[in-house]
Amino acid sequence: MQQMKNDIPDRSAGLQIELWERGQFWDKLLGLCHLRLDHYDEQLNAGLSNVYERWITLDAELILNRQGQVARTCHPTGHSILICTHVELPSDLTEEESKEITEKIEILNDILDKEGRQLQDITFDELNSISAIQDDQR
Repeated sequence: MQQMKNDIPDRSAGLQIELWERGQFWDKLLGLCHLRLDHYDEQLNAGLSNVYERWITLDAELILNRQGQVARTCHPTGHSILICTHVELPSDLTEEESKEITEKIEILNDILDKEGRQLQDITFDELNSISAIQDDQR
């Protein structure tokens, strides 16, 4: 299983997936497919799950439209792959805003770690005090 993350700025162009077999001297294309991404917009707008899993049959040839963009594939090769996609809505944050949020999250995590350690210390001290009191009462 191989996981990949892709940011696709123009979802109308879709996503092309190619599966290659690595050879000793040359590689061999096992097949390719073209995923249309416009139906993911419909899922997100409808509030449906944004995880989509399906088996896809790989084809041998790309069909281009008049503008030179991939429209579909054809001529099945007999190979299939399982595609599991996770779609997120795009973020409108600038790079600077993203860095600022990341820094704030790191600071918050540091604070929570310190408080957690202090809470552990207090809990251990309380347990030691309770056990000392119980020992004195015996």
